[in-house]
Amino acid sequence: MTPIRVLVADDNAGMREAIRVALQGEAGIEIVGEAGDGLEAVEAVDRLEPDVVLMDIGMPGLNGIEATRAIRSRRASCRVLVLSIHDEPEYARLALEAGALGYLLKGSAARELAPAIRAVFRRQAVLDPAVARALAAGEARRPRGAAAGAAGAPSRPERVEAEAQPSAVPER
Repeated sequence: MTPIRVLVADDNAGMREAIRVALQGEAGIEIVGEAGDGLEAVEAVDRLEPDVVLMDIGMPGLNGIEATRAIRSRRASCRVLVLSIHDEPEYARLALEAGALGYLLKGSAARELAPAIRAVFRRQAVLDPAVARALAAGEARRPRGAAAGAAGAPSRPERVEAEAQPSAVPER
């Protein structure tokens, strides 16, 4: 059986190494490359043709949400599994709308990573349980301003969308 080809995209070299160690020795999974920002991830997908990208959200230049959107528009067969520190459901909603098939928190146990990669490879959705509960409860779709702490202050979802504005992706 051909191994699942994985690209790891995270701006933190220590996190990329931790992921590599967690997946070392996993039968049927091969890390084919790494990227330190969203633009590198898009370019690496074009060059390496991975099956699954493990994508961080908060990266310099092109953020993970926009990188996911670019990857999915360029290479629809590539699946994206987001690994994030952000437990707010709005981040998960934005990632899923961009084309990610999964959203896990970085604090998840390392033993959950390989099964999540395999599930996303099979085109099955994977969601962190706490984020899934929040999404099901509708917390990610509050009306604008409903979560505003002070008069005129943007709600958390508005700040998330502002952070997820597209950065330029060069055309090929």
